[in-house]
Amino acid sequence: MHKHEVLIMASQMHKVNPPASGKVIWTVLGVLVVVVLLVWAVVRIPPGTVGVYYSAFSGIDLDHARAPGWHFQIPVIQEVTKIQTARDTISMYGVDLYECSRDDECDDVALQVPSKEGLLVTLDVSVLYKIQPSKAPAIVQELTTQYRDKTLIPRIRSAARASTGQFQITELYGVGRDRLQQDIFERLEDSLAQDGFILEEVLIRDVDLPPQIRQAIEDKQAAEQRAFQKQFEIDLAVKEAERKKIQGEGTAAEKIAVAEGDAEALRLVAQAIRANPQVLEFKNLEVLQQLYTNPNTKFVALPSDNLILPTDLNVGTQ
Repeated sequence: MHKHEVLIMASQMHKVNPPASGKVIWTVLGVLVVVVLLVWAVVRIPPGTVGVYYSAFSGIDLDHARAPGWHFQIPVIQEVTKIQTARDTISMYGVDLYECSRDDECDDVALQVPSKEGLLVTLDVSVLYKIQPSKAPAIVQELTTQYRDKTLIPRIRSAARASTGQFQITELYGVGRDRLQQDIFERLEDSLAQDGFILEEVLIRDVDLPPQIRQAIEDKQAAEQRAFQKQFEIDLAVKEAERKKIQGEGTAAEKIAVAEGDAEALRLVAQAIRANPQVLEFKNLEVLQQLYTNPNTKFVALPSDNLILPTDLNVGTQ
C-alpha cells in the first residue's frame, strides 16, 4: 500500500469517527440551551401582584389575570407583565410647584389649587388605592403600565381643584380640612372604580397658605380668642354678682321670717294669757323651779299676792 493511500484512509476514518471531545462540547451546549429555555419559560408572580399575559398572535389575555405563584410562558411568543394589586400610595408634597412647567412633569409636587375667593393654596396630599385583580388586564390594555402617571395623578389634581374651589380659604385653614378630604374622596371614588381601581383613603397632611393670608388669619383668630376670654370673664363676674344678690336676698328673707315667727309666737302667748290668766302663773312656777334648782341662786324676791310657792323653796318673800 502506498503512502498516499494510507493518508486518504486515515482522513476518511477521522470524518466517520470524530473525536470524543467534540461530542461533549455539543452535549453541554444542548443542555445549556434547554436550561435557558426553561428559565425563560418559567415566570414567578410574587404576592401582591397578578400577571397579565400578552401573546404576539392574540394580544393581551383580557379574561384571565394570573394569580401569584409559578407560571409558564412560551419564550419569544408570550410575555407576562406583573401588576401590583396590593395597596399603593400616591403622595404629592414638598416640591416647589414653580419649578415645573406642566403638572404631568411633576408627579410628586404638592397641589396648588385656588380657593373659593381665587386665592392659591398648596395641599400636601396622599391617596391610598389598589387595583382590582380581575381588572388588571383591561388596565394594561387601555391605560398601559403608565396608569399611575398618566391617569391617576391627573385625576387627583382635577378632583382637588374642583373640591377646593367650593371652600373659603379660612375653612381650608381650619375645620374645613376634613370636609375637603371627604369631597375629594367622593369625586375620585366613582371615577377610579370605573377603570378598576379601589380608592381607600384621601389624606390631606398640610394646607399651606400665602404668608400674608396665614398671618391675617392667625391675627384674627388671636383677636377672637382674646374677645372670647374677655366675654368669659364678664359672664363670670355677672354670675358671681347674681349669686351674691340671691344669697343676700335669702339672708334678708330668713331674718324677716325669724322676726315674723317671733312676733307670731308673742301674739299666741298674749292670746293664751288673755284667755287663761293661770298660764302666767304656770310660767312663773316654771321660772321658780329653774331658779330653785340652780346652785348659783342665793335669794329671790317675789310678790306674794295669790302666789303658790313650793314648800321646799328656802327663799325670802317680799
